Amino acid sequence: MIGLGALCLIGAALAVFVPRDHTPETPARKVYPPDLVYGVLAYDLTDPAPTTYGSFTADAVHLDESGSVAEVNVSLTVDNLQDGPIAVPTLDELRVVNTDGAEATYLGGGWHDSIVRARSSSSGEFRFAAPPAGGMLMLEYREHTDGTPIRVSVGYSLPRSAS
Repeated sequence: MIGLGALCLIGAALAVFVPRDHTPETPARKVYPPDLVYGVLAYDLTDPAPTTYGSFTADAVHLDESGSVAEVNVSLTVDNLQDGPIAVPTLDELRVVNTDGAEATYLGGGWHDSIVRARSSSSGEFRFAAPPAGGMLMLEYREHTDGTPIRVSVGYSLPRSAS
């Protein structure tokens, strides 16, 4: 009986040191494949897109069409599942386009932290002026310059006259 109790205690002590896939700072997210949106494969809002370091997620979008330009506000999160730190995506790797390829104008915002520690996350908020042509808007993240970008459907903007 004492031997069985000691074995249970050793098992419990070892379980504490078993590596976990996620820390409290990086909650587990279910991964879904991209959908066909206006002829383009794109992830839905809040669906994590797999990356070489973990995942990239557009958490929230606010489209404000009340002014002279349609403003797209996007909240993003990167989850680093690696054992070492990574740099967050740069502005050169992020853009908002419509399905015809017209690019939105970056207005401001950025990441809260420029480096994401091992097995943790970083988030940021970005603002764009939608292209005057309007249409279905996609956030593009080009992790590799020579590869297909990760696309996230972020909403539909009405056409506006160019000012």
